[in-house]
Amino acid sequence: LAGSLRAQDLAMRHFDNRDGLPQSQIWALLEDRQGFIWAGTSDGLVRLGPNGSQLFDSADGLKAKYVTCLLEDREGSIWVGSQERGIARIRGRQISSFGVNEGIQNEAIHCLAETRQGGVLVGSHQGLFQTREERFEQVPLPEPWRSESITALTVDAEDGVWIGTRKGTLARWKDSRLEEASLPPGTEPGAILDLKVDPSGLLWALQTERLLKRTKEGVWSVESLPD
Repeated sequence: LAGSLRAQDLAMRHFDNRDGLPQSQIWALLEDRQGFIWAGTSDGLVRLGPNGSQLFDSADGLKAKYVTCLLEDREGSIWVGSQERGIARIRGRQISSFGVNEGIQNEAIHCLAETRQGGVLVGSHQGLFQTREERFEQVPLPEPWRSESITALTVDAEDGVWIGTRKGTLARWKDSRLEEASLPPGTEPGAILDLKVDPSGLLWALQTERLLKRTKEGVWSVESLPD
């Protein structure tokens, strides 16, 4: 077994400004279906590949500088969420921008997700938005969720949308119905930084100092994080 594990050891490579990163603070990472690595920093977006790097900036049509989240949709487009300039979509050589004029009422974007039907969901500093052709519309969540700061999104196998907030609250939205999900007793309040549903249907929720796991039956457990 030990020999088998050693055979699976992966070579690690360190990337820095010599590889084209505009700076060392990485806020979003994505490996696309072609094997390119996209890195979002507070000073721009870069794509890393075997033949070098490509920086995307205003000269290419990317208005955002502070990149907070990345998503590749089923068509291969790369969606870029930013702290200050809404969303951009990179489709081949074309970059499209989406902000207030396209229906996103708050341009501070925290997270992105794709529905089973191929729609893009956007968690912003003030509410949840979804694509409607080449525009966005606000998802009609009930208050106070409608105006919450949405910091994490994931979609389960039944196309239910799990929503995490800066306040540390959690809910599932499906068929125009919101069902709140209480975190386990004793959990300290804090923003939900990320949400994922794994292939077995378990929901994973990341907070600053803890990782939570929820079964389909709603049973929570607290998982250990590495020191």
